[in-house]
Amino acid sequence: MKWKKWIEKIRMVLYPRRCACCSRVIPAEKELCAFCEARLPRLPEPVCRRCGQARAECLCSRGPRPLYWDGFCAPFYYRDVAAQGIRQIKFRGRADGAVFFAGEMVRTLRRAFPKEKPDAVCYVPMTKRRQRERGYNQAALLAKRLAEEFQIPLLHSLVKTRDNKIQHNLKYPERQENVRGIYACKESLAGKNILLVDDIKTTGFTLNACAEALKAAGARRVVCVAAGIVLPKAL
Repeated sequence: MKWKKWIEKIRMVLYPRRCACCSRVIPAEKELCAFCEARLPRLPEPVCRRCGQARAECLCSRGPRPLYWDGFCAPFYYRDVAAQGIRQIKFRGRADGAVFFAGEMVRTLRRAFPKEKPDAVCYVPMTKRRQRERGYNQAALLAKRLAEEFQIPLLHSLVKTRDNKIQHNLKYPERQENVRGIYACKESLAGKNILLVDDIKTTGFTLNACAEALKAAGARRVVCVAAGIVLPKAL
């Protein structure tokens, strides 16, 4: 109907489409501006399916021990325009940006783990106090989109039992201890294959602590995915 087209035109004038990474105004059919699209730092194949780094820079020997997740992947390195876009989601609530990054996460998952059949999606939680301060959980924004794409339930099963120090402020050896025992799963996941979502993977200690809680609740497999992964030289 013509009136619907006019409403859509008015909406685009008042609320134009913006690039998921830099927020420039872009055509309605685009997700990124040409500048950002050309500079996306995609991971080069082949990629290690355990730590998620490029195979030549595999960090499995330096990662968490024991390792509770069964696989990990991410579409982008956390740098340049990808880091800019992820920060838009994390600190500015860009739900439209979450649509773009979640779509890339889905494509990466299907390429990396083509036979994986997740039963449900979980995400890395915040404490209630931290989430009230921010107003939302960026991992939950991404997880919601993935659950919709795979047509499986989004579970709010994981809880963070207490606040801890901010991981990126700590030295590498301190990070595993900083997340020890602070995540719990509040329901049984017996025999389920879980897709665990976060925005960024750095050392992997946070994801591993969450995967441990999911396995303790009976999960059969836990495959992790993030929008970005930190470059090995930055760890």
